[in-house]
Amino acid sequence: MKIQNASLKTFDRNKLHNVQQGFTLIELLVAIGLTALFLPALVFVFSFSLGSASQGENYTLAYTLAQEQMEAIYYLKENDLDWDWTEFSPFNTAADEYYQPQIEAGRWTLGSRTDNPQLTDGKYTATVKILPVKRDAVGNISEEEGSDQDDTSRKIIIKVSWKENGIPTDIDLVSYVSRH
Repeated sequence: MKIQNASLKTFDRNKLHNVQQGFTLIELLVAIGLTALFLPALVFVFSFSLGSASQGENYTLAYTLAQEQMEAIYYLKENDLDWDWTEFSPFNTAADEYYQPQIEAGRWTLGSRTDNPQLTDGKYTATVKILPVKRDAVGNISEEEGSDQDDTSRKIIIKVSWKENGIPTDIDLVSYVSRH
């Protein structure tokens, strides 16, 4: 049976059945080659994104812990009348000393000074350093020799440390607090 199409060409319907069905060996090899080329790249990208998500979560939790420690310092500054702000304050820390604020009986406490900080939240170590502040003749904060001690301000350094895939990692949160 012959059929005519719109362009008036005729073709034999029986010839349609002679068309090869399926894929040739070359087409299969090209498909396998392309898969072998792109699949490792996709696995790498997926693996990298999972690692980045985990790392981002660790940084977010560490920053949250640091912010909580800073809020504890702000709370203590306003509510602890025994906080000594003088030049020789017993609250100032030496180079290798830290505080680890904690909640005791429903209130923040500074905790005791230590040179061996303990884990906080099972994975992180949060430490607080309290340092004196010096100001220059104009009143700007200065690290230079000859600057005067400011007995109403302290430099607070919160450090949160943890291990990320066995590599020590940390963040620092620095703030200056004043008592007026």
